[in-house]
Amino acid sequence: MPQENYRFFCLDAFGQLHGPESFYADCDDAAIAQVRAKHPGGKCEIWQEQRLVARLGLHDWANPVVQSRRALQDSRGLLRETAHMTQAGWRSDPREHAR
Repeated sequence: MPQENYRFFCLDAFGQLHGPESFYADCDDAAIAQVRAKHPGGKCEIWQEQRLVARLGLHDWANPVVQSRRALQDSRGLLRETAHMTQAGWRSDPREHAR
């Protein structure tokens, strides 16, 4: 089998990027068909070295639902970090650290 010459990245419903996954295809059309078959309706980018071959389903990346999910995920992460800092004794007023 020839050396892998394409790779793709996909974006899930929560805005998380997955990949890269490398694979072999004879041409761009074959590469696009392989990714579409593996991720039907997926939001993916296909690359060959530094060349962007195709974007599949990316018109939905600016979807407000996806943006809202991403914002909620970021907020949850900040809440977890804040809780951890509070448990570790961190105070919001820097003068309290000088005591």
